[in-house]
Amino acid sequence: MPESHPFASQMRRLIDAAIVAGTPYASMLLDAEGNEIALTPNRVKQEQDPTSHAEMNTIREASARLGSADLSGCHLITTCEPCPMCAAAIFWSGISKVTFGLSIEGITAAGHRQIPLKAAALLKHSRNPVEIEGGLLAEEVRKLFPKKAL
Repeated sequence: MPESHPFASQMRRLIDAAIVAGTPYASMLLDAEGNEIALTPNRVKQEQDPTSHAEMNTIREASARLGSADLSGCHLITTCEPCPMCAAAIFWSGISKVTFGLSIEGITAAGHRQIPLKAAALLKHSRNPVEIEGGLLAEEVRKLFPKKAL
């Protein structure tokens, strides 16, 4: 997707946040008006917590800030396609839209372990429709992965 995409600047901020955190994974949540609620990286290694994915951290932080687990109408932007755990959390929180950079296949090709289940495939089974758009600055996101893994 081109630099002119409406959320390209947010993805650039996520790429920068991921670099600072030393991980390829970062995400942010925007409210229905496009205001940023939360931006977090993956902290699995720092916290020794396998559930501390960027999306999970963003959902937790946003819910705490808003005082609600209901994130209906919000838009999650994330460097990489959400894994099944994160996709389930997206469903449970009511997030309405997800935009990601690198796909599950791209993550796997870069040497990271993933369950090869597309977020859209999982979320299509829910009663709450979630709009999913992938590929935003995917080549830039791919550069976040260690050279040896490419």
